[in-house]
Amino acid sequence: MSKSRIIENPKGFPIQPEMINLKRPFIGAFDDWDTEESARWIVRFFQKKGEGWAPFVYEDLDAFYSHKHQDGFRFNRLIHPEHVTPSKVPPTLLKEIGDGNLNPMTPVGGGWIVMGEDGKLRVTEDFVQRCHKSSPFK
Repeated sequence: MSKSRIIENPKGFPIQPEMINLKRPFIGAFDDWDTEESARWIVRFFQKKGEGWAPFVYEDLDAFYSHKHQDGFRFNRLIHPEHVTPSKVPPTLLKEIGDGNLNPMTPVGGGWIVMGEDGKLRVTEDFVQRCHKSSPFK
């Protein structure tokens, strides 16, 4: 399966956010602890929204994250700058890319979160499957 195949039907995908257990870390899901923590925050964000895997904007995710942390949400290895349409990048996300905060010192990975032409971010099937495989509800 392609890592970059986005979820077209957010509520119809067989694995929904509620099926992922956030009480356990996503050990080994993305081969990087910081990236796995970022993934857990994204799944938590989707669980709170209750809209399946619907496309989202960075500002909403960052606002959700900011309720607990003040340093701004970082994708770590989940996204690559080349997977973002430059003309559609929100200023806050563009700053993350420009500052090198999306993938600092990260030679591999990325592509599990993809920005569409509409400027919204989408998770891929592989992202969801990795999270679920690492920490399903039993």
